[in-house]
Amino acid sequence: MTSLPDLSSIPRVRLGAFPTPMQEMPRLSQLLGRNVLTKRDDLSGLALGGNKARKLEFLIGDARARGCDTVIATGFLQSNNVVQTAAASIRHGMNCIVVLEGEQPKDLRGNPVLSLYLGADIRYAGTRRPSDVVNEVVEEVSSQGGAPYPTPPGGSSGIGVLGFVVAMAETRRQLAQLGQEIDAIVVPTGTGGTQAGMVLGAKLLGWQVPVIGISTGKSQRELRDAIPAMAAECARVFHSRVQIKPSELIVYEEFFGAGYALPSSPDFDAIRTVARTEGIFMDPVYTGRAMHGMFEILRRGEIPGDRAILFWHTGGLAALFAIDEVDGSRDARFKRVGRARAPQGPT
Repeated sequence: MTSLPDLSSIPRVRLGAFPTPMQEMPRLSQLLGRNVLTKRDDLSGLALGGNKARKLEFLIGDARARGCDTVIATGFLQSNNVVQTAAASIRHGMNCIVVLEGEQPKDLRGNPVLSLYLGADIRYAGTRRPSDVVNEVVEEVSSQGGAPYPTPPGGSSGIGVLGFVVAMAETRRQLAQLGQEIDAIVVPTGTGGTQAGMVLGAKLLGWQVPVIGISTGKSQRELRDAIPAMAAECARVFHSRVQIKPSELIVYEEFFGAGYALPSSPDFDAIRTVARTEGIFMDPVYTGRAMHGMFEILRRGEIPGDRAILFWHTGGLAALFAIDEVDGSRDARFKRVGRARAPQGPT
């Protein structure tokens, strides 16, 4: 197959400023000795931008088609998906209830502040599992006569994954317009939904481009289980039996260090490098980590060929404003409690 199946019957709303720009990164390319392009999903146009707008076009479309009036989102304290879900919900006249992991911090910074501006009802799970709190919220909304629509972490369901199936056709068109061919796409992979859609989209298009996922917190084994399952669920939405085998996936698990949302010095080195060569900011949870991973696998010569590499910028910039300290020598941590300290950045 060389084109995507007809998806016109699947409910969808318009949220993003698509196609997002595709840009060359000449100074970074010179530094790395390899031509690097970037897909700017941080400029998607919803809230502060980010890749979740693609998934939410289908998720909110599904919620509206089902007659739902309250969208429920869940994630960690600095979840980008939560903010974009809140923005997408209010744009289409629905309430949004947010369930965040852990306790409410004494001082709010970054994404929770944006959720408050958007009017989301924020609940903190504390020591409980967020999924248990989500189930309670579903019951609460239903008991009050509402129609809840719980969304998965990262928007990663068969319906949400459709956003990145479509994104691959958009990307291929842009590359053709630029007269560019690429050897690989590098993308941060968290829940795996974005990579699932990209790999499935490439397969449907007959485009044999490697999609390299840099894990931001899950093991390679977890992602090799989760991604094919999500791709299969997505394919069923448009009545296809196309499958992704675990052996078809490229996932690096070695760059998440202390764990999810615990950025370390190499991640911040990558953020500074891109900022100081291209004037583009990466975030400390996803793109900074993925850029660090790309630097390393390029250094090791693990992306063969001499054509360009496309780095997918998934957004998440609000998390940069939630970092407690960044001094280039100590690992950074998100500020969770106590009084905020001013970042001591390099001069």
